[in-house]
Amino acid sequence: MWSILHDAPVARISVPVPPDGGREQSPQDWAITTVFHSAEADSLTAVLDILVALAFVYGRDGYQEAFAAVRFTFPQLNS
Repeated sequence: MWSILHDAPVARISVPVPPDGGREQSPQDWAITTVFHSAEADSLTAVLDILVALAFVYGRDGYQEAFAAVRFTFPQLNS
């Protein structure tokens, strides 16, 4: 599956990754990774893996905003 996605004509960019931006990765690749994480047998593991991937999708400059959006969407997480 990775070879199919890797060869797909999807524009890829590189962004500094959280928390310090010491290296760069493709947010598109991390977005694809969330699909695989969502299939985890343990739902808590799946959610935590997806949140980590979300941070990498949004990069060093946007991950805090993305987490804020998750907290807004799921207010029960704030307790």
